[in-house]
Amino acid sequence: MTRRELWDCIYDAAAGVYDRREARAFAAFVCEGRLGMRFTDVIVEPDAPCPDREDLPDILAEIRDCRPAQYIAGFAYFLGRKFAVREGVLIPRPETEEMVRRIVDRYKGRSGMRVLDVGTGSGCIAVTLAAELPDADVTGIDVSEMVLAVAGRNGSLCGGRPFRMLRHPDAATRGTIRSGGQQSALCDPRRESRDASERTEARAAPRAVRRR
Repeated sequence: MTRRELWDCIYDAAAGVYDRREARAFAAFVCEGRLGMRFTDVIVEPDAPCPDREDLPDILAEIRDCRPAQYIAGFAYFLGRKFAVREGVLIPRPETEEMVRRIVDRYKGRSGMRVLDVGTGSGCIAVTLAAELPDADVTGIDVSEMVLAVAGRNGSLCGGRPFRMLRHPDAATRGTIRSGGQQSALCDPRRESRDASERTEARAAPRAVRRR
């Protein structure tokens, strides 16, 4: 299979779900993230051979099932950093990027700041704040060990600056957590029922490169 043929397979599957513009963006994201092939590679050397992909039928099935491109590729961008994501870990949203930008602009250069990121998910907020506010004491908590494992892997993106990822067993059932003097508490009050309903809505109303 050539690069062009592989691209056409991915694009055709996406075009069966999304309009042309979204399908192109979706295909480019998945090809780069999952297949290691950029669209420019297809343009420059369309006839170059590609290794056989045993997982290609699975990828095409995921696309037709309206699975978000970030879950298929296994990552999402957040303020220029590449965060690992997977099913069960919310995809970073543009409005969250704006919130973090404002926090950084407001608190840059301050010392003694403590930040608690409740429901840290991918860790995109905690990791970004640890990287951008080197004097801050940053802690991310979540109820899921799987989620915290993903956030921990993303910790390498903060440039080696220290932060903590902790499991809080009561966070799923209690709407508030005593912050112990944190100056900022960033809360994502997720519930399993809400997550399930969002996944159902996502499949019913797909977008090519979905943010949550």
